[in-house]
Amino acid sequence: MKNKYKITLVSALLSFVLGSFAFAAENNLTKDARNWSRIDRAYTSCLRHGNNDVVESALVNALKIDLFETEAELPKVLKEVKRLTRKGRTASIRYKAFLVLNVIK
Repeated sequence: MKNKYKITLVSALLSFVLGSFAFAAENNLTKDARNWSRIDRAYTSCLRHGNNDVVESALVNALKIDLFETEAELPKVLKEVKRLTRKGRTASIRYKAFLVLNVIK
């Protein structure tokens, strides 16, 4: 029982530390340093991924970028989301792409 407690404590601390590093790294990136064309290519690649969970996650993140980053221009992502509304592998992907597309427009 004591070992389970130690494992839980260590994993919680490790999660906290790693999460703090990720948060610090994200906050150090200024808006001027962002390369939107690279981000556009990266998310387009994720939207074409073979794993459905990666595609759905990329849809959500593309929506967040569009809502919260007003200077972002992601034309390839928009084109890929349009394609997914018609040719997504699952009904879930097609529906989520449809919702994202209607919010982005």
